[in-house]
Amino acid sequence: MFTHNTLKAEGLRTNNMNEDFDNRLILDLIEIERKKKKIKETLGFTQAAYNTHFIKGKRRMVLRWILTTSSVAAILILGLTVVPSFLTLNGQEQFDRYYKLFNASTATRAIDPGNTMATLYKLYESKQLVQAQIYKDSLLVNQPDNPRIILLSALIHTDLGQWDKAINEFEITSKMGGSYQLYSRWYLALIFLRNHNYEQCREQLAILKKMKRNPFMTEVNTIHRKIRFRKN
Repeated sequence: MFTHNTLKAEGLRTNNMNEDFDNRLILDLIEIERKKKKIKETLGFTQAAYNTHFIKGKRRMVLRWILTTSSVAAILILGLTVVPSFLTLNGQEQFDRYYKLFNASTATRAIDPGNTMATLYKLYESKQLVQAQIYKDSLLVNQPDNPRIILLSALIHTDLGQWDKAINEFEITSKMGGSYQLYSRWYLALIFLRNHNYEQCREQLAILKKMKRNPFMTEVNTIHRKIRFRKN
């Protein structure tokens, strides 16, 4: 049998147990909220750090892009201004640099000083080109196939700037072998260089490279390096 006091004591104990349970529940809820807050803070920090790193990365990418674009733009600008003037060969300047007056003694050693050919060479060497042209025309009437006269005629046309006529006659003498071929191809190469006909110039230089006792070998190699990749 439960007395009144016993029932009262049990009720108090029950109430206390309920209060303890409620308190523990409240504490658990508080702890859960605290952990949730901490997790959120951690996630927020992580997200913030990620965002910061991502933004910095994007900034670096943008900066690299700007620098790269600027560099490319600068190169293009230089390409439109400085590069062409640097790479473009002045044909006449190159011709004048390598052109040398033909040494007539190489072709007049066996010629009598009083010979008509010797007279023609003297006119050429003294730069009396108009008189030399008239004189050689008179000689060609009776000797149209004389290689010496044809070669001198081509040289006279070269000095007068009559490029097409010079090319035609040098091409004739270039097929005669020996010194005629050597000098003819050398002057052809210079004329083609002057006129920016680089492919034709390279063809002549390639042949000259294979020729023995070539006094122009240094010049041939230098010119070839300059125009190796150029197009007409």
